[in-house]
Amino acid sequence: MRLTADSDVLLRYSVTSDPDPLQVSTGDKEADATLTITFRGTNPKTYVRGLRITLPVGSDAASLTDDPKAIHTSVTPQKKWTIDSDGDGTFTVTPRGGETSMTLNDAATIELSAIPVNTAVGNLSVTVEETTSGDGSDYAPRTAAFGLSKWPAGFVFGDFRPDRAMVANGDPCTLTWVANSPARYTLYCDTNQVDVSNTQSYTVSSLHHTTGFLLQAGYTDHGDTVTHALTTLVTVDHPDVAASDLSADGTVKLLRRVVPLTDFVDDPLGAPSRSYVATTDGLLTGGIAAPYGGSIKVTAEVTVPGGQPDGTDYSYLRTYSSSTDGDERPITLPLPAGAALRLTKSGKPGSDPDAVFDLAWLPFGSGPLNPAS
Repeated sequence: MRLTADSDVLLRYSVTSDPDPLQVSTGDKEADATLTITFRGTNPKTYVRGLRITLPVGSDAASLTDDPKAIHTSVTPQKKWTIDSDGDGTFTVTPRGGETSMTLNDAATIELSAIPVNTAVGNLSVTVEETTSGDGSDYAPRTAAFGLSKWPAGFVFGDFRPDRAMVANGDPCTLTWVANSPARYTLYCDTNQVDVSNTQSYTVSSLHHTTGFLLQAGYTDHGDTVTHALTTLVTVDHPDVAASDLSADGTVKLLRRVVPLTDFVDDPLGAPSRSYVATTDGLLTGGIAAPYGGSIKVTAEVTVPGGQPDGTDYSYLRTYSSSTDGDERPITLPLPAGAALRLTKSGKPGSDPDAVFDLAWLPFGSGPLNPAS
């Protein structure tokens, strides 16, 4: 889900949907959905008196549901927060005691489930209005809008990955994905774009530098176009270097030694999250697998201070899940210097407890991935 407009909110939000993207109901089958909104403070503190979440109600393309009274609600931790609704699509979240303070390490999660999605394909916005303060005085309402799309029932689009997470300089790479919709699919890499609507794989003849790929699906219904994108990255060993101005008085190294994240990897499933801060640009890289009936999920929440064009923080969430066939799935997450990272893992390992996942920090400079204080 994307932030649709400039916002002055003080809290940091992660908004996800299940399914992702949403699918509309049909005359024969109602489609239910869940929205999960996680919010946290900023350092040193954000003071909070409450939030109000508003879902667009109606049967048109710009609305989510025409039956808001059917929606189930929850908020965690329950000891600190309450949630109420009048059944009109508006939900009020209030700290017990009337107000509270939150740092970057303090998080709360709102879940709106059993949402009966209407039958119209289209784009819509979910609005969050917070009443917050940066210093405990002069509380004010601040609003953010998050956009999401509703796709035709049965839409499948996922499992976008390379055949190898790392290749040698000049080697080819084949990208594959799963899709079943008559949408238009476009693959973007560097400054190139390719129409891949009639296939579910694409081979890049040679890669010479670490490259990110974006695969976008677009579908138009009654003049309203919805889009959904997947991303992946391929690392090139000993890549070419292009520079307009480069000088060095000594030895220059780009990639440093890989440092395993043994603390997080060794934690049991369901253990508390771990937080880190990147002190240089780098990659979080590894693999996730859970054969013999296992199911593992790793969630990465990233906040980049000053990452927005206007100088405000930029936050995003990535989720990595093991495959149903037990094969290893690559994990590759670029992190700029200064980024705050929060990692969570959950699920079950299956009957082979040793085949879970590996995760490591590959710095581009000399800085480590430090545990957050």
